Amino acid sequence: MCGDFMSIIKCSFCGKEVESRYNGYCQSCWRYFEYDGYKIFKLPEFGEISYVEEKNDPQYGMVICHICGKAFNKLQQHIYYSHGMSKREYCRMFGIDNKSRLTERCYHKKMSDYAYKYNMPEQLKQCGVSTRFVKGHDNFYERSPMTMNRLKENKFRSKSKKCEVDDNNEK
Repeated sequence: MCGDFMSIIKCSFCGKEVESRYNGYCQSCWRYFEYDGYKIFKLPEFGEISYVEEKNDPQYGMVICHICGKAFNKLQQHIYYSHGMSKREYCRMFGIDNKSRLTERCYHKKMSDYAYKYNMPEQLKQCGVSTRFVKGHDNFYERSPMTMNRLKENKFRSKSKKCEVDDNNEK
């Protein structure tokens, strides 16, 4: 029976209490650092979403967590299981739009392709009728700092004008 006893220590990265069999890490940190060989990145700025931009890095394109600096294909899953937060809480805390994509670009494209393959836009139209905003609604919506900065910089207008110019050049 004494051989089954494992000492409990704290993970050397995240501080969770763990058995000592993972070289001083909890299971998720051990997998991230030891098994996958990943590293920590600089924390993103408030109101920005950062991706790993080094082309030769095995984590290229992954989304970087504002809390711990780890990079993941699906950041929302990480923040829920590792930090115990919902996407809405995370976005509010770091000034990100609620509708922002927190997935790696290739993963997002793959899931988008599946959705169109199985006619998801039509299914959403049919299922979402009861939840749509009605003109003149009295619901209060607070815009995130990310949205407010984008509106101040008029990025929406400049992109549409640029597209019109590009279309005219092609003719």
